[in-house]
Amino acid sequence: MSGSIGTAEITINYGSPAAKGRTLWGDLVPYGAVWRTGANEATTFTVSQDVTIEGQTLPAGTYSLFTIPGESDWTIIFNKTAEQWGAYEYDEAADALRVKV
Repeated sequence: MSGSIGTAEITINYGSPAAKGRTLWGDLVPYGAVWRTGANEATTFTVSQDVTIEGQTLPAGTYSLFTIPGESDWTIIFNKTAEQWGAYEYDEAADALRVKV
């Protein structure tokens, strides 16, 4: 999926998970744990120029996009290691930005 916000071009590549009748939030995807935000490979987020998210700057580039689901809020994580399979090798030290929504 691609689009623009202002003059920034944004592309998100993700594998859509299939619920297949299962409960996703709090069950298959546990609350409080890092999730790859999709199925299979980690979702990637590419932005063509520096952007501001929740008052914080995210430099132009490609990132793995992870989330930590919660019952009332979620943490969105932009990780500098763009090519990852799932969240198996996720390393918090490589986070470029974290925001709560």
